[in-house]
Amino acid sequence: MEEIEMNAEIEEMLTRICEDEEKELTELFVMPEDNEKYVCEAEKILGMQFPTEYRQYLLEYGEGGMGCFYFFGVSPETDVDKQTIVSMTLEYREKGMPNNLAVLYHSGDYLHCIDCANGKVVNWSWLDGGAIYVDSNSFDEYFKMILEDYI
Repeated sequence: MEEIEMNAEIEEMLTRICEDEEKELTELFVMPEDNEKYVCEAEKILGMQFPTEYRQYLLEYGEGGMGCFYFFGVSPETDVDKQTIVSMTLEYREKGMPNNLAVLYHSGDYLHCIDCANGKVVNWSWLDGGAIYVDSNSFDEYFKMILEDYI
């Protein structure tokens, strides 16, 4: 599989946040050394391929976050069927979430999801009749937006 670099702007923002918070990146994210196997297994279990930008996040950061967000993901420290991206997505599929969505994180009654059909980040809620609202056109765009709000 072709290796893609994480967005340099995102990396710079994360570095700035870590400096401001006096934390190491490894205190915020799992930061696996070789996560390809776990990402592939999660995709297989969910029957989907993650969009390139989100897949790169999973490969580099695994899962994690700070303050205003915590992205579900994969980690070599947990069995694949118990990975947050897998378990949360399967749980909400039972509540009617479309199969093309994978749960990034939840906030209250809404789930923030990556739409694996088009790469957009969307909101979905079973309490809102299953309506889907687009947050951003890509994972990197969404990640930057969250980091900008944090800074």
